[in-house]
Amino acid sequence: MLQSQSKTLRWLAIGLLGVLPAAGAAAQSTGAKFQGIPVRPGETISVTVPLSATEKVFAAIEGNRVPTNAVAVLAVPRGFDPRQSWPVLIVFSTSDSRRENRGDIPFYLREALAENWLVLTGDGPEFPRRDTTGWRAAMTLAALDALHRSFPGSDKWPLACAGISGGAKRACLLAPLLAKMGNRIAGLYLAGINEDLLAEGYGKFHPERDFLNTKVFITSGRRDKIATPAQTERVRRSFEKEGFRQVRLEAFPEAHNVKRPLTLAALRWFRGTPLEDGVRNDPGFQFTVQEIEGRASGEQKLPSRGVSNQTRRRIAITLSDPSRKASPITAQVYFIARRSSDTPRFIYAHADLTLNLRGSAEARTEVEVPELKPDRPKKSPPLGFVFTGVGKADGWIAIAQTNGETFQVRASSPALLEVGEGKSRDSLEALAAAYRSGLKE
Repeated sequence: MLQSQSKTLRWLAIGLLGVLPAAGAAAQSTGAKFQGIPVRPGETISVTVPLSATEKVFAAIEGNRVPTNAVAVLAVPRGFDPRQSWPVLIVFSTSDSRRENRGDIPFYLREALAENWLVLTGDGPEFPRRDTTGWRAAMTLAALDALHRSFPGSDKWPLACAGISGGAKRACLLAPLLAKMGNRIAGLYLAGINEDLLAEGYGKFHPERDFLNTKVFITSGRRDKIATPAQTERVRRSFEKEGFRQVRLEAFPEAHNVKRPLTLAALRWFRGTPLEDGVRNDPGFQFTVQEIEGRASGEQKLPSRGVSNQTRRRIAITLSDPSRKASPITAQVYFIARRSSDTPRFIYAHADLTLNLRGSAEARTEVEVPELKPDRPKKSPPLGFVFTGVGKADGWIAIAQTNGETFQVRASSPALLEVGEGKSRDSLEALAAAYRSGLKE
């Protein structure tokens, strides 16, 4: 069963079969027509569209009665000209409470139109007996068919799939199918997701291997009890383990919600918006940190004292900048330990890295996870690492800085992420100060 959305979101389940203007958008006809109906920027229009033979097969899964038509809802931004290429955001909803895809359009509409995206959904003319993935696939594909018939060349436009909670899971299951059927998938925007169904969708529909390059933007509310931060972090790791190369997880203070500033960041990242005010404000720049095992690849490997050439844990750090305009980036990895669960954390080792990505789209570094040693640090520590203290290793925190400002923080657990972001009683600044003081002894 797909996870329920919180009650606080359900009041937004408004009917979209009429007109829903977006703030600041002039409702003037562009001359373009969707299934014969004129489109007006900033408004949603609902049209009846036919189901193909293949789509009827999808709809019939698990014994559903097959309709002849679907309901497609479309919104276009100001300046829409179908002779140009436009990105399209496909919205999915949870199936709980008989919720349909078009009911979730308000979560994304304002930001999508502001960033010059079209918004599209497909639903059945009535709710099915069984709200299957096949049913959602049939109606979404029918809506896309109508888009392609209405605007020649739109079959080459980039698509992104978005959803919250169960809608995010639907997006994970159906994005691989859309890719398999020849659509160009630019990204997945997954809010409040607590289970990895992307691996299932990828394994079931078998799109081309380059689907693993799809940008995946996950959001997590720190007070979310439906998709907890720990669950969302596990989903992120599962995606990366499956082989997805561009996975981004961003947290926000509230609970189960679609966070509008993060919607903007995701849509800009999917389009590869160039740097403007430096990398700190650029959602296209990525600082990815992942714990892996095995022999190092040899790319800027930083050795630690006493580490053999045997297989061991490592931290893989990837810095990517599609615009190729980023300033030099400084990255620090702090390895955190504590003597027991009720004692303070402390830093027992660190690694400092400086990478200049100017002219390059990506750089990767691997850092071995140091062993925790009982000896005191020396005044001249080995390259990259200093050992101090005793106890059980707790994890790591990695930060990326440019021009002296921290712009992205990654960690091995939600608890350590809060430490790195200054939202915990443990302060990374205080831990680092105590650590630096130990190096001088």
